[in-house]
Amino acid sequence: MTPGRRDRVGRALRVLLALALAIAVVAVLQRHSVQAASGPAGPATITVTPTTNLTNGQAVEISATFAAGSVFKLVAQLCKHNASISNDADYAFDGPNCSPNKVSPEADTQQQLPVSPSATSAALNAANNKAFHVGIGTGAPWQDFTGGTNTLTCTAADPCDLVVEVLIQSGAAFFVAPLSFAGGGTTTSSSSSTSTSTSTSSTSTSTSSTTSTSSTTTTKAPSTTTTTAPHSPRRNCKPRLTVRSKRRLGRPPRRPGPIRSPGRSSSSTR
Repeated sequence: MTPGRRDRVGRALRVLLALALAIAVVAVLQRHSVQAASGPAGPATITVTPTTNLTNGQAVEISATFAAGSVFKLVAQLCKHNASISNDADYAFDGPNCSPNKVSPEADTQQQLPVSPSATSAALNAANNKAFHVGIGTGAPWQDFTGGTNTLTCTAADPCDLVVEVLIQSGAAFFVAPLSFAGGGTTTSSSSSTSTSTSTSSTSTSTSSTTSTSSTTTTKAPSTTTTTAPHSPRRNCKPRLTVRSKRRLGRPPRRPGPIRSPGRSSSSTR
């Protein structure tokens, strides 16, 4: 092979190697690209980033631009995917779409930011400690105002939506940013107080004592009032003793006296 031909072959190989390296870099960048969702919500333009390949506890930032005095508050919540949210009842925590419970211990349920009347932009981000932290897992169930029971799951197989409410003078406008999550372990909340259970389970035995208190009820009979008539004065009368009773008492019976004739004095004699 002549020297000129070797040079041409070397240049071709270097070009092919550079092209292959460029293709590999583009593929890696596409795989780990940070995608944002942007769109209008009433008088504001909302941008949410990142929205894809999210991990448990990752911070998502929200920014908004608007005319001064047109927006006075931003609120962000994690809600069910493809839920129809167009009013406060759809967006409320006691509604069927947005969970009041964390999907994982690292996740948020809500972030909000008041906006001053003179501001033309606002952001929920790490700079003001208002970035929204997403989670991977299933939150504790909650009951909505219709009595139905709901749960929210955010995993690689179950996307969720980050819904931004823009409070304006005439009411509220909403921007929905679909979120997708990276694969990995999930966390399931086991109670409505947003506690979580891991794969390691512990069993505790508790002894409960029951104290029975008996009560005695005493029923009293109704009181009876007896009215006694006053005693009538009694004469001083002694019991009359008969001859038989005198003998029992040891007294001799009284002998009858002489029979007196009527009309004659007791002092006269014959």
